[in-house]
Amino acid sequence: VAPNFKWRENGPIQQLFREKIEAEYFRSTFTSDSERLIVLNVMLSDASNHLFQRKLEKLAHEFDQMSRDESGLEIGERKGSTVLLAIRDWDYSELYSRYRNPKSRII
Repeated sequence: VAPNFKWRENGPIQQLFREKIEAEYFRSTFTSDSERLIVLNVMLSDASNHLFQRKLEKLAHEFDQMSRDESGLEIGERKGSTVLLAIRDWDYSELYSRYRNPKSRII
């Protein structure tokens, strides 16, 4: 299997990821030297969203290239590393519902 394979949309591997692997992946506290979690919430235009998606694609390509560049190293010198890059139009419903519902009161 290629290290940079692409999942079939709604295929068995993607379903397995959504059902089981996703929860295990995010069970980490992301506090060790080999981990990093960055969560940003911003408002973007469609144009900026698409620009950022292109930048994510470029970063994914660089990540894949690093793996290829190090493919000659002994297996003990490398560790499995998974990066998840995502962007979507989204508001956390529990947080933002009170702001969008004129009948709710903010206390």
